[in-house]
Amino acid sequence: MDALNFIDEEIRRLQQLRLMAEDPHMLELMRKVSGANGKPPVKAVAVEPTPKRPDRLASRGVGLTDGCIQAVGQLGGVFTIHEVKAQLENNGVAIGAAKPMIAISGVLQRLVERGAIEIVQKGKAGLPSQYRTIKTQSELPMG
Repeated sequence: MDALNFIDEEIRRLQQLRLMAEDPHMLELMRKVSGANGKPPVKAVAVEPTPKRPDRLASRGVGLTDGCIQAVGQLGGVFTIHEVKAQLENNGVAIGAAKPMIAISGVLQRLVERGAIEIVQKGKAGLPSQYRTIKTQSELPMG
């Protein structure tokens, strides 16, 4: 059982890392810290973790992609990115990106590419795109 807990913890950490990497500024900072930018890595300094607000789904390891898939399945019909964001918040999914709408937009685009949802009307002049679910909630690809 300890091995399963270890794997679950590693998955949770990788999901957090992925969320951080969605932010270009955070990705550049991670490159500096790891030395992946061709320079020596920045020396790590221990800091106290920032307390997080309790999230119903985050405690079960639900990341942004899985949270969006769940939200899309719950919304059904025609929806916009704003409705997805509201559903994520209602479900208690933590959006760790500095620019949540850009992160959600990226997930929706991947769902379009996977054939899970389709664009009903492309957004223009301040109006968001409208999407429709093609697959049922149980058919939606997780992660």
